[in-house]
Amino acid sequence: MLHQEVLLTMLKLCYCLFWNSRSCCCFALYFLEACNYWCDRLGNCNVACCIDKKKVKAVSNSSMVVGGGMTTNFNETFSGNKIIAAYNLQEQQSNLFDSQINVQFDLAMSLTKRVGWLSPIMYFVAACGIALVMAYGNNLVVSGELTGGSFAAFVTSLLLLYKPVKGLGQTLAGLQVLLLPWGEPLNCLT
Repeated sequence: MLHQEVLLTMLKLCYCLFWNSRSCCCFALYFLEACNYWCDRLGNCNVACCIDKKKVKAVSNSSMVVGGGMTTNFNETFSGNKIIAAYNLQEQQSNLFDSQINVQFDLAMSLTKRVGWLSPIMYFVAACGIALVMAYGNNLVVSGELTGGSFAAFVTSLLLLYKPVKGLGQTLAGLQVLLLPWGEPLNCLT
């Protein structure tokens, strides 16, 4: 229900943006498309999900392999604890498990490094877009094509729309990281 309310609010704000100033709205959409174009040219991604999919997929796959090894090691240790004690292999099993935990930690940190820069990039692109749209809108107000009240309503709607869109971008990034492990089975099925 909450997502429906957020989407409805976003649609209403978009309508308000378009109603107040079609030219500012078109300028904002042009800026968004230009950002998408340059982001595609630089890194084969889009503004909402600027994540290097191949690297994240490799880290995710490695993390699953290490996690499977940890589970196997854990199960074998507990099912064969008498044998491990009889042959005095406690130190070896402990070292193996410690090394697997360290590898898992390194993979998690690598994933965090790859995904963590998304939020600052989104803030920067949004700030540049809002600044350019406001400069363009001020130019329209000065030239008399747009009234000050319409421009104020447009800026208010634009700033109110920023928070839901930002949340949507974070949701999409999280969803992309979440669905990366499903890529291989789905590729095999198609």
